Amino acid sequence: MKFLPRSKFDIVSHKSPETILKIIQSNTTSSNPNKSGFPKLNYGAPYYGELYRNGFHITPVPMVRNSFLPDIYGIIELKEGKTMIHITMRLKSYVTIFLVFFTAFACLFFLIGCAVKSIELIIGPLGLILCAHFMTQLFFRTEINSNKELLTRLLVD
Repeated sequence: MKFLPRSKFDIVSHKSPETILKIIQSNTTSSNPNKSGFPKLNYGAPYYGELYRNGFHITPVPMVRNSFLPDIYGIIELKEGKTMIHITMRLKSYVTIFLVFFTAFACLFFLIGCAVKSIELIIGPLGLILCAHFMTQLFFRTEINSNKELLTRLLVD
């Protein structure tokens, strides 16, 4: 299990690439951030982001502030009469940076605890690292599963 989760999967559809892009476009609003830097909440569309000629980069519209919403990258290609949508979901970059710095500081305190032979400074940082890893895996996997289900329903049915 990786510390920074990522999910890659493919969706096979009998719809044309143009139809797939139209479906994504109809379920996506533009990414116009408001003053706080967060997207404007538009409950009419489940995603916000950008579409390209043969792909897309979308993010779920947050109903509440949620740092574990995935960045979803899709590449659409026509293969043997079927449309393949290659989907990659990963953590937002600011969450990744936070987890890297958090883990680095926890490891620093762990090393200090080993140097001074303090059991509290050894167990505490290890517990924090495991807790951060568990929370990241749990919350991000939950978001991955719900978005995978929604995308599959939109693009295959």
